[in-house]
Amino acid sequence: MPSGKYERTEEIRQKISLACIGKYPTEETKQKLSIAKLGKKHPQYGKHRTEEVKEKLRLANLGKHLTQETKEKISLSQLGKKYTDESRDKMRLSQLGKHHTKQTIERMRTAHLKENLSDETLRKMSESQKGKYVGENNPNWKGGISFEPYAPEFNKQLKELIRQRDGYKCQLCGMPECENIRKLDIHHIDYIKKNCLPDNLIALCNSCNAKVNFNRDYWTEYFK
Repeated sequence: MPSGKYERTEEIRQKISLACIGKYPTEETKQKLSIAKLGKKHPQYGKHRTEEVKEKLRLANLGKHLTQETKEKISLSQLGKKYTDESRDKMRLSQLGKHHTKQTIERMRTAHLKENLSDETLRKMSESQKGKYVGENNPNWKGGISFEPYAPEFNKQLKELIRQRDGYKCQLCGMPECENIRKLDIHHIDYIKKNCLPDNLIALCNSCNAKVNFNRDYWTEYFK
């Protein structure tokens, strides 16, 4: 191999791709790859990306979009794969306590505003979710408390007072009510609909209100 920067031609990439079809790494190889990726946290290797490197990587990928062909390949490669309960727990625990910066939240919000999903895509998404998380199958199942009625005092006047108290802004992402698709939702921090004390109520945008329906113990502690 010649010295200096080495670039693979498209022909070589194609040959490597074809040579790897149907081959799977051994458990030993998977373990090595896993340890290599740990990098910044693994005491044995101590690797980490500096902020400068992270910024260079971010800038290098700005404006890049995967082709439809690449997206389809990724989609096909994931078909039939299922995460174990252990993997799900690891992923969930790895995200606890992490919060997006206001800049990231704004980028995500803007990206969603620009999305125009076709009716066919929306129908497929709806069909794929039917019956999956109903009743006791839902990971957030709490014995049916979501079917309990709201207390009589949880009325329009109380909701408006909470919105006014919170400055008409979502108390999680900071989105003002004027940018929300409707009036801010009023969320019960302890998820008990009959507890309508002001300290138990908080104004959230519709997106964040849906988000806090997961990991309820975490969000209850977070808002308290």
